[in-house]
Amino acid sequence: MPSQQYRIHAAAVLAGLACRSATPPGNSPAAVPYSAETVPGISVTVRVERTEYRPGDTVRFVVTAFNVSTRRVQIGQSCGPSFDVEVTMPSGARRSVLSDLVGPDEAYTCQRLPEHFVEPGGTQRAELRWQVPAARGRYSASAGLRRGDGLSNLSSPIEFSAP
Repeated sequence: MPSQQYRIHAAAVLAGLACRSATPPGNSPAAVPYSAETVPGISVTVRVERTEYRPGDTVRFVVTAFNVSTRRVQIGQSCGPSFDVEVTMPSGARRSVLSDLVGPDEAYTCQRLPEHFVEPGGTQRAELRWQVPAARGRYSASAGLRRGDGLSNLSSPIEFSAP
């Protein structure tokens, strides 16, 4: 299946077809809640191009979902991208890459797209870009599937630094 690159723009939001990404009460919009739901048969991986970045550099996360089952699986919701990446900052704070791209008053268009599904034995891939903030130190990142209550099917974490 072809790779899908997600570029999130406020201009892409269509009036009447948009839905807000929910932030559970008490959570910062940038916090990443975890889902109680998992998607059976799906494993998620994340990779980056290098292990060192300077503050202000853009990290390109490549997220892949592998369907090890024998059935077609819906991995994404009808609203927005199927994936998000959680970045753990040097301070220990967690950030959502999508929350950093899309403000709290912006929304995704709501329609099921081919990238919301993975065929048996197939993969679905997305690219998310994130700008490294001024904080220097070690970062880690895990990717997961976006569910109604948070991320599921988390990948193994990867590490990178901003020396």
